[in-house]
Amino acid sequence: MSSNHPRLGALLGILFGITGAGSAAAAIAVHPLAVTYGVSAGAGVWSVSVYAITLGVGTAVYGRLADLMGTRRPMSLGIALTVFGSVVAALAPTFGLHLLG
Repeated sequence: MSSNHPRLGALLGILFGITGAGSAAAAIAVHPLAVTYGVSAGAGVWSVSVYAITLGVGTAVYGRLADLMGTRRPMSLGIALTVFGSVVAALAPTFGLHLLG
């Protein structure tokens, strides 16, 4: 094994930690989101919850795909899906479509 593996593991762990903190920080947007879509704050939390669930499931799925195919194709697909979903969520006229994005 190469000596870069411990460093790579630490770097990926830090990046994943920052991503988790990002989803927690998104909680400040729950109230304005709920007001914008006319839903309760409890329903608005689903926006953060769906993101966190997708992040958790996507990590496992894309990790396995990276093992099978290498990192370039799964990473490119993930970036494309993230950009598309972000645009859908940002422009969604309804809360349901926002969650789908």
